[in-house]
Amino acid sequence: MILYISILALTITNLFIYKIDKESFNSSPLKMFSIATAIFYTLPAVVIGIFPFEGVFFKINRELLAYQNLIVIVFVFTVWITSLLIPNSKKKFVNFNFKETKVIIISLFLLGIGNITKLYLFNSGMYSLEDTFNQSYKDIPRVLIFLRNFDLWGFIFLSIIICKNLHLKKYNFIKFIYYFEILFLVGFSIIQGRRTGAIIPLIIFILSYSFYHKLKLKKTVIPIVISLILILFTTFNRLVESGTFSNSQIRNLIFEAVFTRLGNTYIMLNKVIDLGYKSNFFSFELSIIGLIPSFLLKNKPSLSIGNEFGKELDLININNVTTGINPGWIGESYYNYGLIGIIIGALVFSFLINYFHKKSFFRNDSSKIFLIMLFIFNFSGYQMEIAASLNNFLKGYLILILISGFIPRFTFRNGKK
Repeated sequence: MILYISILALTITNLFIYKIDKESFNSSPLKMFSIATAIFYTLPAVVIGIFPFEGVFFKINRELLAYQNLIVIVFVFTVWITSLLIPNSKKKFVNFNFKETKVIIISLFLLGIGNITKLYLFNSGMYSLEDTFNQSYKDIPRVLIFLRNFDLWGFIFLSIIICKNLHLKKYNFIKFIYYFEILFLVGFSIIQGRRTGAIIPLIIFILSYSFYHKLKLKKTVIPIVISLILILFTTFNRLVESGTFSNSQIRNLIFEAVFTRLGNTYIMLNKVIDLGYKSNFFSFELSIIGLIPSFLLKNKPSLSIGNEFGKELDLININNVTTGINPGWIGESYYNYGLIGIIIGALVFSFLINYFHKKSFFRNDSSKIFLIMLFIFNFSGYQMEIAASLNNFLKGYLILILISGFIPRFTFRNGKK
């Protein structure tokens, strides 16, 4: 009975957070957060709590589920309450109306840098599937690890420009490059076995489209169907490459694998609670260290605890040095001091999604790029490790300001600004 009450309370909390904000979904960080929580925590809580759902890929300690749901509720409410305490500001951070042609040039440069780096790292064995015991990736310069995601920032900027001019007869060649980049990002993610990475480009396109055009349900059906197919195909490819299961087993397990991916953060939270928390704030310390540029800090540690974390949960082979398990923000927050860690993690998360949102000016193209960043942080960063996702968001915000605000304002005449 207590378990069902906790499931109902979690569901009501999720609906409350979604309804309390009157802004539209594509401009509301709380609505984005609420839907992400529903997908990664509330829905798995309902399925696993009501049905004795347990498969090949995960085991659940059902005695912890009620307490686990309470922890999620505490995290969600802390995010909401913190959002109320952050005031709106008359002085806005992002208030740039950038020059499209200059930003296009910069975006194409970022696409080139990111794509070339990805292909180089792929050739070096960096993007091999899980459970390959390869330590050569440690010899790859940190600067290449940083450059490998530059194409994503270029893609985000181009998404805004392309969707704004989608029905106009301009930038036709740029549109061709943009569509090719979608195929490249999706294909590369499938090769990696990254289901989220395979659908993120399509979601970014849909979100960008919604800023400038009325989004009808019929127009979203095809992208949604394509996204589902990509998830299934990537899962199938991942299982085949692992060599663990036969073809007949794969057909039976593929839908279970998809659910496991969506419910991974909820499942990991269960395992963290079962393991017990650590009496330190190591992940939060890593987040602060991550903000220090590498050239200022020799022997800067990796921001990922995923490999060590996975081994501690007996989910990764002791000889594996490449695979990492993402505990999600809630799981990692609990891992770092129990309920105290949950409150601290929620405060940091809420600050990121609400502070910058309330300090931004939402009438121009630059602010729409920031909203896409908020979306990615809610739906992708929410599932990741704290230090990594926090640093990616802050670095992305800095890149946003540089590209949309300062770089396009530079003009050169006779070698002078």
